[in-house]
Amino acid sequence: MDDVVEKISELIDDEAWDRCEPSLDDYGDYDYGDHDSNSTEDSDVEFSKPQVRDRLRSFLRERHPDLLEELT
Repeated sequence: MDDVVEKISELIDDEAWDRCEPSLDDYGDYDYGDHDSNSTEDSDVEFSKPQVRDRLRSFLRERHPDLLEELT
């Protein structure tokens, strides 16, 4: 389970910026006003690994209980 949570966390961190949908301002430029875009070169997404684990368990419990049993 720890490895799966780690992989999901890496995926969230890697793809979060690409998946945000900025709006265009009046000049046709992207407006990231709703996003923290300071020093985006090394920005990290803040999320809780325990929260990822809880949501993963909830998903597996509903959809794939046999897989949940294997992972725990």
